[in-house]
Amino acid sequence: MTPRLKRFLISVFLSLFVALFFGVAFWLGIFGTWQAKLNDKLFLKRQPSGEILLAAIDDKSLAAIGQWPWPRAVHAQFLNNLALAAPKAVGYDVIFSEPSKFGAPDDQSFSNALRRLKVVLPLEGQPLEIKKNQPAAAANLIEPLKVFLDNAAKQAHVNVLSDDDGLVRRLPVFINFSGRQIPALSLSLSELAGGPKASEVIAGAGQSLRINYVGLPGSFKTVSFVDIFSGQTPAEALKDKIVLVGATSADLHDAQMTPFSLGRAMAGIEIHANALDTILNRRYLREIGAAGVWPVIFALCLFNALSFYFFKKIWVALAAGLFFWLIYLGAALLFFERGIIFNLTHPTLAFFASLMVVLVFNYLAESREKDYLRKSFQFYLEPGVIEQIIQDPAKLKLGGQKKEMTVLFSDIRGFTSLSEKTDPEIMVSLLNEYFTAMTEIILKSGGVLDKFIGDAIMAFWGAPREIPDHAFLACDAALKMIERLTVLKGDWLRRGLPDLNIGIGINSGQMLVGNMGSSTRFNYTVIGDNVNLAARLEGLNKEYGTNIIVSRFTRDKVADKFNCPYLDKVNVKGKEIPVEIYRLSGRKN
Repeated sequence: MTPRLKRFLISVFLSLFVALFFGVAFWLGIFGTWQAKLNDKLFLKRQPSGEILLAAIDDKSLAAIGQWPWPRAVHAQFLNNLALAAPKAVGYDVIFSEPSKFGAPDDQSFSNALRRLKVVLPLEGQPLEIKKNQPAAAANLIEPLKVFLDNAAKQAHVNVLSDDDGLVRRLPVFINFSGRQIPALSLSLSELAGGPKASEVIAGAGQSLRINYVGLPGSFKTVSFVDIFSGQTPAEALKDKIVLVGATSADLHDAQMTPFSLGRAMAGIEIHANALDTILNRRYLREIGAAGVWPVIFALCLFNALSFYFFKKIWVALAAGLFFWLIYLGAALLFFERGIIFNLTHPTLAFFASLMVVLVFNYLAESREKDYLRKSFQFYLEPGVIEQIIQDPAKLKLGGQKKEMTVLFSDIRGFTSLSEKTDPEIMVSLLNEYFTAMTEIILKSGGVLDKFIGDAIMAFWGAPREIPDHAFLACDAALKMIERLTVLKGDWLRRGLPDLNIGIGINSGQMLVGNMGSSTRFNYTVIGDNVNLAARLEGLNKEYGTNIIVSRFTRDKVADKFNCPYLDKVNVKGKEIPVEIYRLSGRKN
């Protein structure tokens, strides 16, 4: 398994772990409030339905009619005046659950007025037990007196549901009490006005109606209760309207916070108006369930792992991941307009958490790999070459490529006999000084120290970094090696150490360069006929009494910079055609 594949598999494992964590968090409802608040940001202010009119029990009405609660005869007169304008339906958000303090005739006057209109009277279930995909169950009911229910067109509940953050975002389409299925006020008014029926609402919204708010408190057209009561409201303003009657005065404390409140509570009657608008305009909202959320969480997390696998540069991988997340965000916005609420919180948290985990892991893994490469090649390559390899490790992949390069072989003359006459510890110390000096010259010239072969040195120029003047650098390094050896010999002589002499062979041409060996152990080296030729040239120094011999192929590349007198034309093992050889004697002025 390659290190890159291993890193990818670990990234996949980490991504799956993060995905699983946030999938479980979604299942347990953790971060649910964040999700609700994030969804709130998707709502845009829009024009409410013109069919809906609020009859507000406001401060103006309380000042004109008197202290609340009013006599039932006030509501009777209100309904009688309203009936003259022929509205489609009337919905009350006032529960007449106790007899009037003014006596039965007062109650009867209101009951008689109910016959003239399609009026929905409210009740409230307390407390509610909420079950997923089932009607809410009420333990008790607070409902109007029977004398009123006998003449009302329908009765409906006015319960709303507050989330953990205290905001009202939904209401139960039905509540169940002792086998009775009691619809919401908004649903009953829709049915009376010829709008969507219960079956359509359940199909579109489920058992819990997500209220698609039209805007801030005060968005619906409103008239004061007292204006209708006193006959001051024109009939045309009321005709064919669905009238909702309820308290808006702050003194009556019938207001709750909503996603559009912005610090200002919304009257209960306006919350029901928003629910009615949602139904009439069929602007139902359905949240994507677990079957949709879990795959998205896992897909976003796994995409991070894939990005870091397919893109070598971290910033490109980050950009790819963010682009994929933006596509999901765009899809969420698009589908919200079609009534489908995507879960933005859990997938987003999972995406960025996995992004950070995979990013940190890959950064640390890459840093370790870079440190490994630096440590592995610091004694063979110059720092600039090492940095190039770190930027593109593919240059060190198993296998090779043909390139025009220059290779150098150097060898100590008479090393075998010299080592037999010299103390081993002294010989090792001497060799270490020699190899250190020669290696420094090779690396500084941009060459690669291929290997030490006993007392011999093999080096090459032109890979992994592209070097157009590889022949020049190799020849210059060879001359510097001879110059440095002369200095060393003087020092060794003063210290009573043996004298060393070397021969160098240099050749240029096409060679195969790359990692040679097995998948577990290999060496970055060069092979080919031109490499072998350089080794043969090094050995010819004994016959010609020279220090540096170069081939014609190298000489042709450096003739304008170095003195290269002709030596001979020789038959070299492995070559059918004789090769011209030259002595590298120095630099041209």
